[in-house]
Formats: sequence, structure tokens, C-alpha cells
Amino acid sequence: GIRDRSPSRGLGDVYKRQVLEKDRIVEVADVERVSREIQILKRVRHKNIIHLYEVIDTPRQIYLMMEFLDGGELFDYIVSKGRLSELEARRFFQQVVSGVEYCHWRRVVHRDLKLENLLLDSTGKVLKITDFGFAKNLSLSGGGGEAKTILGTAVYVAPEVLDGKAYDGYKADIWACGVVLFTMCKGQYPFDYGYHGGVGPSNTANNMELMKRLRALQQEKLALNRTFKRQREEYTSIKTALELSMRQYQDLMDGG
Repeated sequence: GIRDRSPSRGLGDVYKRQVLEKDRIVEVADVERVSREIQILKRVRHKNIIHLYEVIDTPRQIYLMMEFLDGGELFDYIVSKGRLSELEARRFFQQVVSGVEYCHWRRVVHRDLKLENLLLDSTGKVLKITDFGFAKNLSLSGGGGEAKTILGTAVYVAPEVLDGKAYDGYKADIWACGVVLFTMCKGQYPFDYGYHGGVGPSNTANNMELMKRLRALQQEKLALNRTFKRQREEYTSIKTALELSMRQYQDLMDGG
């Protein structure tokens, strides 16, 4: 779609206008993705989640009037610096986890959390989660965390997602948060398969190859933070991650 900056009506602010051409949304999966993203963005309201102001539906286009952030992607910010200080990484991570915790409270799983989907404002200090095209509203299926569709970006996706079986969408998001934190601090991915693209049900053979590489890499990196542990029951909770991040961030601010 087309994106540009436009003055918001009567507020003097700036928003992003995303134009979706209906004649390009022909596949059933694309229709479902667009509809799902719009419905979820209408459902969530949080300081660390991109804000959807308005949706205008015309015969030929769909206009999404969204919050405009001109600080760029967190990915590009890290590339420019190589790696982040512990203090800065904690500040960003706290915002990521705060937004994810809110999504989970609203029974929404993102399923594609990555540095490219974390945008910064003009100050470079405020972070917001964007791109909910792969997200799922679990309240429509009873509110449980179970998901089945293989979705995400290879270097951020949890290993159980690639297994092709039912997995916990909440815990898959937590895994991705761990990858984000590691990459901020180290300037590199914890598990680099040599493939940074998306994964999905249409490339099962590729998914199996990724699983083999993942297991081999995990054998080499057993000392990683427990966020990356293979056993699902050993994943830390999103609430615990947020509380720990806030405490340690405050310790750093206090000089502890």
C-alpha cells in the first residue's frame, strides 16, 4: 500500500495514511489478514502499540489512518550503533514487554514480533509495536493460548512453532521478546540459521531444515538465558519479564 504523512484533522499532528488497493487483495488469506489486522488494531489501545485512528472504506481502496512515527525501525537503530548499552536495551525491552503484556491481557497474540516491527518516535526513546497482520484474537476461540498456523520470521520464531503442531501463542511471543532482547544487547541474533525470511505452512520442507539447524545451534549455546529454553514449561512469564526488567532498569538508574 501507499504510505504518506498527512496532517490530522484539526489536531495539528501528523498521521500515516496507508492505502490498500482492493484489486490487489484477491487471495482469501490476504483478505483475512487485512480484516484481522484492522479488527485487532481497533481492539488494542496502549502507549507502546501503534494507534489506528480511523478506517475509510471506499469502492476501490481502504484507507488506514494510523499514528506516524518518524524515528525508524529499532532494527536500523541497532545496525547504526552495533549494539545497545544495557541501560538503553532495558528501556526499550520494558516498553516491548509492556505492550506484549497488554496484548496478552486482551487475548491477542502478535506472532511476528521482531526488531523491524518495533518503531521509534522522533526522540528515539519511545517504542511502539506495529504490523499485526499475523496477530490472532484468541478470545474468538475461547481465550486459550493454542495456535496451529506456522507463522513468523525465522530467526525470531519459537522452535515449537516449526514443529507443525499446536503451540502456545503467548509463549511463542515471549520467545520472540527474548530474541529481541538478546539482539539489542549483542548486536547479533542468538540463533542465526542463515535465513532471515518468513516461515509458513506453504514451505514445510524449509521449516524442517530450520528445525534441524535450530537444534544444532541450541546444543552449542546451552548457557543462554532461560527465555530461550526449549521446554515450554520453562519459559518465563511475560509478567515476570516485565517486573524483572523494571526492577533492574530502576537499579541501573539509581546507580546500583
